[in-house]
Amino acid sequence: MRVAILHNHLKPGRITRVIENTVRALNLAGIESLVFCSKQANILAYPFANVRLIPELASKKSLSQPRAEDLKKALETRCKNEWGSLPDLWHVHNHSLGENLVIPAVVSQWAGEKQKLLLHLHDFAEDGRPANYKSLREELASRNIENLNQTLYPMGEHIGYAFCNERHRNYFKAAGIEDRHNNLLINPVNYPEDRTVGMDSPILKDKKLYLCPTQCGRRTNIGEFILWSAAASKEEVFGSTMAPAEASTLSIYNEWEAIAKNLGIPTQFGLGEQHSLHALINKAYAVVTTNMGDGFANTYLEPYLADAQLVGRDLPDITSTFTDQGIRFEGLYPRLDVPISWIGENYLRKTVHQALVRHYQNYRQVFQKPMTDEAMDNITQEDLVDFGRLNQSMQKTVIEMVNQNKSLKLDFAPEKLDRLLSPKQMEDNRVSIQRSFNTKTYGKTLIAIYQNILNAPAAAPDFLDTTEVLKSFLNPRYFNLLRT
Repeated sequence: MRVAILHNHLKPGRITRVIENTVRALNLAGIESLVFCSKQANILAYPFANVRLIPELASKKSLSQPRAEDLKKALETRCKNEWGSLPDLWHVHNHSLGENLVIPAVVSQWAGEKQKLLLHLHDFAEDGRPANYKSLREELASRNIENLNQTLYPMGEHIGYAFCNERHRNYFKAAGIEDRHNNLLINPVNYPEDRTVGMDSPILKDKKLYLCPTQCGRRTNIGEFILWSAAASKEEVFGSTMAPAEASTLSIYNEWEAIAKNLGIPTQFGLGEQHSLHALINKAYAVVTTNMGDGFANTYLEPYLADAQLVGRDLPDITSTFTDQGIRFEGLYPRLDVPISWIGENYLRKTVHQALVRHYQNYRQVFQKPMTDEAMDNITQEDLVDFGRLNQSMQKTVIEMVNQNKSLKLDFAPEKLDRLLSPKQMEDNRVSIQRSFNTKTYGKTLIAIYQNILNAPAAAPDFLDTTEVLKSFLNPRYFNLLRT
């Protein structure tokens, strides 16, 4: 079996790790692979030598037929030069995100030619990226929704889909992808244990370090991390490891860093630029997640492999897959509620309504007045509001109040990050994770998906109704001011 893997880049980050783990699993199984991307990866981000550069894979927010033909020809020619034939299967990451409008056009052509495809989706233009969706609709589909419906999401026996969490898998199931083509593929978790790596930092000496070991991207909910820092005791310090790679998110990150500095909140940013991740994890009293939409397993599983406690925000639609395997998350909360009076209920409702209307307009969808009530019913509970679903301005107001009067943290629900697991529970989690989410198990699942696609007869493809996919992502139940 020969597999060609596509993504527009191999920058350090989550999807690069997915690709790395995929290639590692394929190598163990003796399956040949090539990875196509637009620029050479740093060897520290991606360690294998099977990368082939195709400049046409770089982000493109415009489309022309010659460009699609050029990319298709470049990919196919490179495979023929290496292998003497096309690959048995194309494994394509995030073809529908809208960062490169040429890729979905090529994927659609491959589907029509009955080439075998696995479309592996992690991020979505439908999920808080209206500018990307507008590019898909206007550039890729020439402002014709029927054109988009006949391009973006091909379906057929020779086409499989893979998702890294049940929420997204269920969205596409509701839109029409049948179970036999609709796969849950959770990335394996690998964390080399090395408890001997230490660090020397005057800032962190004799402190309980609460560490956020991730890029502080658009889903990270940085304000919530800073709120905990504002409420912390003198013995506690909160620190994050990396700035986001995306330029659009970096500006928000810089704003939060400035807010924390101006308020005198001792949040430590960019610790990963000064110390190794191993050293930071070993130093940490607990690892913190405040993510509002992270679908990757690593956030919730890796800390336990490093014998680190995990505290912070739970995403039950994501973590239910892990709790079904016996993994416990007592340190996580589904909401961080603060009194709605700190914001003003009328002001909150007005802001939610205006943002919802604008959000639906951005996606060219019809807004209905009951949607505001549905969103408010999930953002609020009686006289409380979930901090993580407020906008940046509202979050800043709450942070300022708590920074001036730390006793206000008694009004939080929960009021502390102190629900730690026992040593026995920690060990049970580690064993369950190593058993269920290792590279070998991942490889078996992935290769079984490949085989199902390869063994299936090919026929002219159908296509998903893109509006049905969009409706799931726009569900007011999940509406979040922070992400609009």
